[in-house]
Amino acid sequence: MNLNTKSPLFSEIGERSELTAKILVDQLIKQGVCFFSVAPGSRSTPLALAIAEHSEAYSVVHFDERGAAFQALGYAKATGKPAAVLVTSGTAVANLFPAVMEASLAQIPLILLTGDRPPELRGNGSNQTADSVKIFGEYVRWQVDLPCCDPQISNDYLGMCISQAVFQSLHAPKGAVQINCMFREPLFSADPIDLPSLLSTKYEQSIPTPSLTTLEEWAKLLASRERGVIIIGANATTGPLSPLFLLAQKLGWPIFADILSGARAEHPNLIAYYELILKTVKDLKIDTVLHFGDRFVSKTLLEWLSTCAPSLYFLVAPHPVCHDPKHQVTHRLECDASLFSEHLLPHLESSNSGWCEEWKNHAERVESDVKKIFAETSALTEPGLIEHLVTGLPTDWALFLANSMPVRDADTFFFPKTEAPRLIFANRGVSGIDGNIATIAGIAHGLKKPVLALLGDQTFLHDLNSLALLKKCPHPVVLLVINNGGGGIFSFLPVASKTQVMDEYFAAAHTFTFAKAAELFQIPYQQIDNEKQLFRALAEKKSMLLEMHTDRTENFHFHQQITQKLCLSSLQEVR
Repeated sequence: MNLNTKSPLFSEIGERSELTAKILVDQLIKQGVCFFSVAPGSRSTPLALAIAEHSEAYSVVHFDERGAAFQALGYAKATGKPAAVLVTSGTAVANLFPAVMEASLAQIPLILLTGDRPPELRGNGSNQTADSVKIFGEYVRWQVDLPCCDPQISNDYLGMCISQAVFQSLHAPKGAVQINCMFREPLFSADPIDLPSLLSTKYEQSIPTPSLTTLEEWAKLLASRERGVIIIGANATTGPLSPLFLLAQKLGWPIFADILSGARAEHPNLIAYYELILKTVKDLKIDTVLHFGDRFVSKTLLEWLSTCAPSLYFLVAPHPVCHDPKHQVTHRLECDASLFSEHLLPHLESSNSGWCEEWKNHAERVESDVKKIFAETSALTEPGLIEHLVTGLPTDWALFLANSMPVRDADTFFFPKTEAPRLIFANRGVSGIDGNIATIAGIAHGLKKPVLALLGDQTFLHDLNSLALLKKCPHPVVLLVINNGGGGIFSFLPVASKTQVMDEYFAAAHTFTFAKAAELFQIPYQQIDNEKQLFRALAEKKSMLLEMHTDRTENFHFHQQITQKLCLSSLQEVR
């Protein structure tokens, strides 16, 4: 049906489109969603206008939909609150998929606002139209295909949809929800539209708690074991860490805290350099594991647990998602780790075992040896960079670790001597290298703090478009790119033996340097060769790009040398 642009019906469509968009945005804000990452587009015009005109909406516009989605993910990761990303129809929606996958597996709340064509323009070759309904499959927690604006659709229905969407994004397991919004042209009204007053349904999130029977049974089993370990993975708790530490003390067990656990702080039971201990000390066996939260970064730890084959493996996480890649879990509970520990402590007696002391002795020796190795190395190495950050990174800075080598090196070597854990982030849901720069920008917006990010060169290249976001961030973001001319992680994998194809097909070797990229996006640039240059750059407290050149082969050999020296030291200690 073709409408006369001067007809009352044409005017009514524009008014209803704009009113619907205003209601959706206002209801999102009433539900606590205040950050909007906006990618420009036509069919999403009503929502973009509603965001731009709402006094409480905080928005950042980015031309790349993939980057916009990761920026929203970063904000949600930093704050724990859902963030929204707005895109138009067509491939714009598909560009959200990498961030949606990350949000699903990392359990990050996201609101996907996707503009779409009306029914009469679907499935008939209309320009920039693709099927966006249920496009994300099981990677979203909930979705709704909102019908075209119509007087028969009540405003209260729109409010209900938003309430449900935000609730579903925050309900365990957290994740993304999609609100697909059909709009007919005209997409807005020529006259001002008043926003009606609507109630906003407040959903309360429930908190699972352990039963008395479970607590008594688990306490009895745990107390009967001496050679146990406590593993703290990501997403273990939003509460205080003190109950977990008290539990470790009562059991007399060592704690292995993953780099993303938020639990790496000064504590007697927390074992530093546990991965290096597991690599270099022989005959360390356990019979029990108490695992809090999600999976961990260390593959060495995963393989060691598989070799030990503990007869009891307890997993406590605040969601029902399976995290058991080696199929070892014998007891599973859905509960926050801090809450669980508080409830379990009264059912346990203190242990007098010297089991934890054995681990602490190993940790002290390994720490001493590692520091000697780094002191003997004049060049700034990739592991040495992490060691310098332990003491040199300012306490008000957050740290982001890209996948491949940075997060692995930090998991091995980053053990700060502080009472409070540092704010450390990474995209480990799918462990991809896409969208990292945009994620970092979102984290800086959410924290309202400066962020230092360690990125490999491939990760940097993969999200080059998102350098534009650094100019829009009011808080310093320093990207330190470790440029070793390709994918350094492949030097550590068996495929490295295939020397004829290794560089081209796996490392994707290149000779790029990044000064011109910084110039293109008007970002200050500096090449660094030592830690003093790095810390002087951080002291400027402004966004910039730093580049550190290393050699992939030398980096691999240096990691090998560390392991070999620690193995020798361990043997000498035994003798």
